[in-house]
Amino acid sequence: MDQYQDLPMSLADAHLVAIATEFICPRILTFDAHFEVYRWGKQKTFEIVR
Repeated sequence: MDQYQDLPMSLADAHLVAIATEFICPRILTFDAHFEVYRWGKQKTFEIVR
């Protein structure tokens, strides 16, 4: 969450990013429009499923 201090990151969003990074799973199911700005690994974008 420190990395995204200037963005609206909830605790749930932080968990999704952490879990996706840990399990190397870039596909995220979310309805948050702002989730596109988050990155995992070394600046990899998520594949967002809506």
